[in-house]
Amino acid sequence: MIENILRSTSIPFSMLLFFLLVNVCWGQFPDIPEKHLPTLKTIPSPAEIILEVRGKSAKVKGVEIGIFNLTDGSESTWDIPPQILTPVIRQEPYSSAQRSSWASQTGQLLLSLVDVIYLINRDGSYSEVHFKMPGHLDPYNGMSTYALTKDAKFVAYSLYTRDRNDKQEDKAGRLYLDLMYQKLEGSTPISIAKGSDKYMPDWSPDGTKIAFRTTIEQTFIASDNKTVSKVESAKKLVIADISGQVIASIDPQTKKMPLAFEAAIDEIRWDPSGNRLAFLYYGKLYLVNADGSDFRPIEFKEIDKESRILSFAWSPSGKQVVFRSTYEAREICNYNFIYRFEVGRFPCRQGYHLFTSNIDGSNVKKLTDDPDYRGSQLFWIQ
Repeated sequence: MIENILRSTSIPFSMLLFFLLVNVCWGQFPDIPEKHLPTLKTIPSPAEIILEVRGKSAKVKGVEIGIFNLTDGSESTWDIPPQILTPVIRQEPYSSAQRSSWASQTGQLLLSLVDVIYLINRDGSYSEVHFKMPGHLDPYNGMSTYALTKDAKFVAYSLYTRDRNDKQEDKAGRLYLDLMYQKLEGSTPISIAKGSDKYMPDWSPDGTKIAFRTTIEQTFIASDNKTVSKVESAKKLVIADISGQVIASIDPQTKKMPLAFEAAIDEIRWDPSGNRLAFLYYGKLYLVNADGSDFRPIEFKEIDKESRILSFAWSPSGKQVVFRSTYEAREICNYNFIYRFEVGRFPCRQGYHLFTSNIDGSNVKKLTDDPDYRGSQLFWIQ
């Protein structure tokens, strides 16, 4: 790479060397700006509260839990004992992977880190959760994207791994591609659906149904009209009962995508009534009834159509949503020319502001003055 730069420039070697050293030392993506927020031991009550589970920063591993008080307009962080928030997490801090879930009836937060899962109470007390694994799997091996029932009695999760000690059906080890559930205190896991990927589960409020994302096979025909490729890339939303019987299946594709562009449903949430769901698809928020009918996007009146949504949550009444959006949020960039030479652009992090709105897209309100640059999960808990 350096030889190519030398051939294509007339800059003196000493200056070029200095330039390269500065870019290498500077690193690639910019640091996430630190926020110095007050801390709270317990969740305020009564007050309208939104929780946000997010990574700390690119340098400091672990997670933090933000508290947005809509009643007095304050922002703080939950003062959870640091020993349960600082293990190295599986995902990067800007990932919005579904590592947590809120049980609205009991007021408890499930939080997954590496090889340990905690249940955190509203007063900040916590306990470790111990799940049972199928076969000979080590604890939490291959588990991800968790969902609690509203009464915190059951937890659903994705399991994607191989049991290397079970070679009866496959010499490489038994392959698990399952959506499973079990009792929160630990019980024999039960498979709801098998095969392909099954991610982003969410229970209906009554605990009788579950929605999740799965992969469907797409067929692509090359420009020669002869070469056919079949790729498991497109995602669809499935609503099923806990036996796995499919109630509705929604393919939200609204346009044809190129082979290299993977369709994505990033988050699924039932509304508090259980009559409909909202989900993120290509950074846009959509609604669909529980029977699969009336699939439609939410058009936010004051937000431009090019803005993307990172995460969202329903209000307890089901009349509003809270969401993180790129609208009016700036990027931060490092002007690393080596990175640009290799990739074609400077390394940047996209910012996201926090908003609330009515479910029909009206009455949009921005809650944050400064954008955040980390992936997150939102829970409008009261």
